[in-house]
Amino acid sequence: MVRNTGDIGMNQPAASDMYQLDPFGLIKRKFGLILFFVIVAVGLAMLYYFKAPKTYESWARVFVDDQNAPMMSSDGEMVQQNNVEKYLEIISSQMVLAQAIDDGNFMDSEEGIESLKNVSPVEAMAIVRENLKATPSDTKSASDVIRIRYQSGVEEDCQKVLKNVLMSFESFLKSDGQTAGGSVEQAVNDIKTQFDLDMQKIETEIGVILQKPYIQLVEGKVYNQHEGQVAKLQEELDKLISERLSFNALYENLVDARAEGKNIEDMVVDTIQKMNEGQLGGYTATHQKYLELKVQEQEMMGDFGDDHPTLVNLRTQILMVDRMRKEQLLSALRTNDDIQDEGDFFAIISSHISNKIELLTSHESKLNAAIADAKTKSLEITKECDQLTNLLEKRTQLNQAMTDRSRQFSEVAALKNFGFRKIRIIDPATEGEQVAPSLLLSLAAGLLLGALMGLIFSALKEMAEKTFRSSEEVSKQLGVNVVTHVGIFNPRIPKDSNFKKVSGDVISLHRPQSLQSESFKALRTSIFFASQQSKAKVIQVTSPSPGDGKSTVSANLAVVMAQTGRKILMIDCDFRRPSQHTRFGLDNSVGMTSVIVGDASMNEAIQVIGLPNLHLVTSGPQFANPAELLTTDQFPNLLEELRDEYDFIILDTPPVLPVTDPAIISSYSDAIYMPMRIRNGVQVNAQRALEALATVGAQVEGIVINGLRKKDSSGYQYGGNGYGYGNAYGTYAARPAPRSNGKAQTGRIVESRN
Repeated sequence: MVRNTGDIGMNQPAASDMYQLDPFGLIKRKFGLILFFVIVAVGLAMLYYFKAPKTYESWARVFVDDQNAPMMSSDGEMVQQNNVEKYLEIISSQMVLAQAIDDGNFMDSEEGIESLKNVSPVEAMAIVRENLKATPSDTKSASDVIRIRYQSGVEEDCQKVLKNVLMSFESFLKSDGQTAGGSVEQAVNDIKTQFDLDMQKIETEIGVILQKPYIQLVEGKVYNQHEGQVAKLQEELDKLISERLSFNALYENLVDARAEGKNIEDMVVDTIQKMNEGQLGGYTATHQKYLELKVQEQEMMGDFGDDHPTLVNLRTQILMVDRMRKEQLLSALRTNDDIQDEGDFFAIISSHISNKIELLTSHESKLNAAIADAKTKSLEITKECDQLTNLLEKRTQLNQAMTDRSRQFSEVAALKNFGFRKIRIIDPATEGEQVAPSLLLSLAAGLLLGALMGLIFSALKEMAEKTFRSSEEVSKQLGVNVVTHVGIFNPRIPKDSNFKKVSGDVISLHRPQSLQSESFKALRTSIFFASQQSKAKVIQVTSPSPGDGKSTVSANLAVVMAQTGRKILMIDCDFRRPSQHTRFGLDNSVGMTSVIVGDASMNEAIQVIGLPNLHLVTSGPQFANPAELLTTDQFPNLLEELRDEYDFIILDTPPVLPVTDPAIISSYSDAIYMPMRIRNGVQVNAQRALEALATVGAQVEGIVINGLRKKDSSGYQYGGNGYGYGNAYGTYAARPAPRSNGKAQTGRIVESRN
């Protein structure tokens, strides 16, 4: 018997949970949902437009004819001075607005401005100034035309306020600007005088502190010289400590070397070099001469005896050179002591190092005392440094305050320096027109927000649906090829059909030339092609979950395969909820369960419907534990015997997820094909089904997408109703299945009893 024995899940990778956003495909698939969000958002935008507080605006344009004398430019030409910026300051100045409020009786309880009632004069002026906007009519040229706008939540107030502001502005320009601004100018001058006095006082105090020693101002920061002195002294102290520790280590090394019996002379030379205490140039040359004589002595001892005159003279020369190099070494140590042996060398050099350590220790004590004194002095002037820092901050704050008052100073200058001028109203104040909210902007915002929210919600919905959007996605995520698509069809039985007892969903029998029949033929072709390589004969049809149409696919597949002239046997192995006997109008009193338990032979169970080469075996009577029937030896033995009698055997098995029957039957099948409907949750269910089959070493050869609606292949929209299994599996309380004796029953083929 041929069966799948490949590695578990080898060709079926785990489904990816990553959602890949396809904006255009998403719009096509969820157009209705997105349109709903757009309609709702536009409706809310319209509701906002009609319910939100309204803002109205009145505007006017004026021309100020300035008759001041022209000024002479740097190149000697006469130019007319442009004062538009000064006019803009005057329009929103306190003098103009106060006069407009007084003349217009804005706060009158009966005839005043609705938006300014029940407020104080100061608040009224602030409200008018905030909503009054004056700008040059043409910012690119030096025109003296000014555009003035006033906005309010009350339509009637806009024109009234703007008219009075224009009247007050015109009245001011006709008056003497110097007189009008005189009192304000005096107040501003008093403020500037006080600024100057405060600044002079701060500068004086800063100068007094800076005259004191050890306090400096470097790049705007206060510098305490004592703190710098402490840092320098501490740095020098650290170097002395490091040098003293180095000499201590040198002395310890000298003691250890003498204890180990090392050459004292060599040790002294090394120490002098480390201490950098003297020049060893003469000693080095003499020492080299001494070594050469010693070598010569060793050579002559082999040639002459100890009493040979030449050897005696050589030894006398060696003693003289040795004496000379010791004297040179004493000179390097700057001492006149007479060295008699190596012990004297050690005493002299150790004493020299000890003196050096004492000198460094003494210097350290002096530096510590100097550091303590500098720190004390630094603390004494810390308060004065803090005072200087505070004065510098006050000076900065005072400069900032003077800068903040510059607008007031410029306004006063504008009021003072104006000469005779006239105002001409080009466009009088218009009636209030609504400027906010804007109908066009509201609609645009509603469209944009609705589309965005629709896209986001649609994307989240697709992520939550856990479904597939195309055949390519099914193949990519499940690792199994999609072999065919079966569209939705009308199960109506044609009047001229020769199979009236067969259900209309066996469309391949009733309408063999239909588009849906061609889909089943594509599945048939795929199976025939694959069987040429794998020699597969037992074809199992199962599905991830109930409602995927696996029984309909099994029935139609059996029909189209029989129509090719091949001998086909279809067995209804759904022992829990069989349907093929109802679909083909057959008797179910004797079926596969009857053969397994030994109540009937296979010939007695096989039925036909009148289509040549197609034989059917219904499920038979139901038992309490169908899985036990499948685990006996009788079922696989029957399949093995039937292989030689039929070209293909189609097994209609239950869904994979509810029960274990398909996993058991997969052990006896040669190939597995899995129909499924594209609906919510199918992605997870399909992957779980593949994993369940992979645990028993079975692999799915192809996927059949069932119930496909006529849509573009790049953006499916599926529908499907539930299969209706519910708790059907395992709920039958029929007679228990008897044990099989392991022998297969054979018999003759009988016609349908219906």
